[in-house]
Formats: sequence, structure tokens, C-alpha cells
Amino acid sequence: MGRRGLRRGVAALCAGAALLGAAGCSSGPDGWREGDVRPETAEEACSGVSADTLALLRIAPARGEVCHWASDRASGTGQTLTVGVRAYTPDREDDVTAAQAAASDFPPDDVRRLGAGAAESLRKVPGLGDGAVTYRGGPTTHKLLVRQRNVVVRVEAGTANRFDDAATVPPAAADAAVLAAARDVLDAAGVPLDDGGLPEPPEPAAGDVRQAKPLCEALRAQGARLMPGTEPSAESPAGDQIRRCHWRGDGDDPGSRLFVEAAAFAPSALRGRGGEAEAVYALDQVAFGSEPLDGLGGKALVHTETDDTNLYVRKGNLLVRVWYVSPGPAPDRRAAAESVARTVLAQYE
Repeated sequence: MGRRGLRRGVAALCAGAALLGAAGCSSGPDGWREGDVRPETAEEACSGVSADTLALLRIAPARGEVCHWASDRASGTGQTLTVGVRAYTPDREDDVTAAQAAASDFPPDDVRRLGAGAAESLRKVPGLGDGAVTYRGGPTTHKLLVRQRNVVVRVEAGTANRFDDAATVPPAAADAAVLAAARDVLDAAGVPLDDGGLPEPPEPAAGDVRQAKPLCEALRAQGARLMPGTEPSAESPAGDQIRRCHWRGDGDDPGSRLFVEAAAFAPSALRGRGGEAEAVYALDQVAFGSEPLDGLGGKALVHTETDDTNLYVRKGNLLVRVWYVSPGPAPDRRAAAESVARTVLAQYE
């Protein structure tokens, strides 16, 4: 059903309510109701994103454009934050209020038509505004769509460069950031977010990994063998839910790489499910072009190109990635990546 048809359906409900003596669905000669947000006001609402919200993603406020912010290399992260705001207008012809127009188009068609991986991660967020859904656009991309009255806010926190030394922000922090950004924008638009019914984040399951363990020291011997003459990058601070270690080639083989990442997915107020389910979604979204690999963790996928091998392994709520770029036979490179992944997983046994 198109948007016009949806609006006519709302109008039919309004007509039925009027027959029962209920208040009309619109008010005022132009159909606007008190408290509705005009489009020109919504256009300015992106400026409401606060420095405190950006700090959750380790982004400096000065690194922003209109509705988009990105961290720089000096921050040690590769994070981005993008916000979109739309204020719906009333339809006088069909006697549909601005809020009802927003509700009839929520979530928008482009969200309803998500691909298989993202659609599996799409879920409603009970208790958040007049309606909210959240979903992933990839292993470290967090998306939130919120409706409050006639305003719909779309927020996305992601990673600008997956192959850099930069440490991604822990998943729980990114979820907190997209929620904070939605609050900031709706406050600026004049319709503060009603999230009083949003539950507290559930406790992790008994067997969940709470924090990712250090990588560089555990992989020192393998790194020296696979990337001779190079030293790994500085590791993320102790206690992070995401750990990374990265060796870059130099000298005779500057294009070689060994990149290892371990991410511990935790439940959140937005998603309200276990970290294991989140890790499953994250793995599913990198499956394109990969083949399953048996006997490693709970589930593993591997993708091999001419000079590089990408290996992802999930064990419970832990997701491990090994990216190895090196000339030579593909089976040798794949075996090396598997060996590195086994060393990482051994720390959690």
C-alpha cells in the first residue's frame, strides 16, 4: 500500500471516531495541531547534537558538518555519526494530522525493504517515543529510527575505516550514542523524547565474555613469524569491549598486513537481547562471498582473494576477525589466519 493509501486508511478511522462523538483528527484551518513541529524547525535540529553525545563516539565537535560528524586520526578512532530529521505535514484533504502522517509512514519503506542480514537485526524498541526501531548496517554500524509526534529522526553511528589501527567504539557505547543523539535532536526540535518506559540494559548471560582480552602480547610469536621485522600497533586501552592489534609491512613487502580484532557484544536497552544474538547478526552481515569453516569456534566464515584472507569466527557473544594480506599460496595464508584465530579463542577457554 502506498503512502496515499495509508493516509486514506487513517482518515477512515478518524471518520469512524467522529461518528462516535470523539474529537476530530485535525484542528485549525490548516490542519496543524498544538505541539506539531514545522519542517523549517526540524531542519535546524541537527545542531542540537551535544559535545557530550559526540564524546561517546570519541568525536570532537569541530569535526562536524551539517548533520554529520567524523573523528580524525588524532582521536584514535574511525567513528562517524550521521543524523537525519523529517517533520511530517498534515493532509487537509484526507483530514490526517501531521502526527498521523508520520505514524502511517513509520518505519519508512526503505527500512521495511532492508536486505536479509539487516532485516534479521531489525527490532522494535518498546518504551521509546511514539515508535522506534533499531538495526545494524554491519558489524559495527548502529542505526536507530525514532518517531515523536510528527517528527522522525534517523541516527547512524558507524566506523569510517575498518582496516585502520583506530579502535572502534564498544557496541554498548555506540548504542548509548545513537540514543543520546536522538534525544538531543528531538529536544532541539521542541518535542522531547518520551523514553520513560525504556528498560535498563539486561545483565549479560552467565557465559558471556564481559571484556575482550589483550591481543598483541598473546600473538607476539605468531606476529613475529608472519610479519617479520615489524612491530604491532598500540593496543586499545584495558577494559575495552573491542581489542585490535595491527601489523603493517615495510621494507621489501610494504603491502602486507596482519589485522586482528576481538569484539565482545553485550545486551543493551535498545536491543534488549543477549550479546550472543548480536554477535550472530554481526557475523551474518559479513557473510557475502564467504564460505563456512568447520571446527573453529561456534561458527566461522572465511573469504580468500588473490593476496588476502579474511576470517571471522563467533564463539558465544565474542566475534573475532583476522585479516591477513601476504603474497604466496592461499592455503598457507588461510592456515595462518586460522592459527591466529585459535590463539585468540584459547584465551577464553
